[in-house]
Amino acid sequence: MSHYGLQTDNEGYVIVYTDGCCTNNGYSGARAGIGVFFSDGNHLNVSEPLIGRATNQRAELHAVIAACKQALGAGIRKLQINTDSHYTMNCATKWVNDWLNNGWINARGNPVSNKSDIQEMLSLVDQLRVKWITVPAHSGIYGNVQADRLANQGAAKY
Repeated sequence: MSHYGLQTDNEGYVIVYTDGCCTNNGYSGARAGIGVFFSDGNHLNVSEPLIGRATNQRAELHAVIAACKQALGAGIRKLQINTDSHYTMNCATKWVNDWLNNGWINARGNPVSNKSDIQEMLSLVDQLRVKWITVPAHSGIYGNVQADRLANQGAAKY
């Protein structure tokens, strides 16, 4: 692959780790950040504060959004997204078909939370070939540790 410094799996998918964080999640003064880690020192890495309502779930979604935007901008078409967010993974791979069939109403009969964020993520994911990987949080996996570090740095930029 022509993208210097990027890791790929044996099928040519570029490997990226995404993470979101939020201090004081659910309370006033909450500060959220997003982290995207491709590789050490890579210009595609992202560390930014989350714009808008600061929640952990939105931060996780927007980390994937940022990763997809970075990939598309760099001409990457196959992306392996590694996330420790079961919420994000379920939004993208499990719950979305039910929501589409039910008019974005969840299993409890309520409107889906974070609908516009999820729709933005899905519109970007649909432009790529994506392989989703769930990684355990805070287990020492290098890429996940770096994405977490970048997310926390992003939250500190408020």
